[in-house]
Amino acid sequence: MQKIAAAAGISHPAILHHFKSREGLIEAMVVDGFAKLQAQFVEGWPSLKDPDIDGVFDRFYKIASDRGVARLIAWLILSGHTLGGPKPGMLRRAADRLHSGRLRRAAEAGLPAPPLEQSLFGAALLAIIVLGDSLFGPTMRAAVDLRSKEDAARFHRWLIKIVERMDRR
Repeated sequence: MQKIAAAAGISHPAILHHFKSREGLIEAMVVDGFAKLQAQFVEGWPSLKDPDIDGVFDRFYKIASDRGVARLIAWLILSGHTLGGPKPGMLRRAADRLHSGRLRRAAEAGLPAPPLEQSLFGAALLAIIVLGDSLFGPTMRAAVDLRSKEDAARFHRWLIKIVERMDRR
């Protein structure tokens, strides 16, 4: 906490006064991270592309990977902490938006409505892919000799195509 205080340019007692404890600081970071994660997941809807899987992937990946939320989620789960962690239904709003887009497309094409469960599975799969890639992607890609940023970008585009193909079925 002293390093955090020094980096923020405030005193260690100021952090303790505001957050009460180390756990209070961690919980505030978790709550803030999850709020940003949920906002990133649904930001930009509706878009010109429906469903906007690549847009969702990019926005979600930025917050999960670049801002370290995936590592924080992994730590919470593996350590058994619940400090403001993933709550049941946290991504339901995003799944509902995905489903409404799928319903609209099916109606426009004169096809039967897709089951809600498929959209929930799709949203869960997309979250698992992004969180897993945020945690292990660079190491796993390097293990198969895909090391550059361009390799990562091509891999992400490939993942998006797979998820989009699954949606077309």
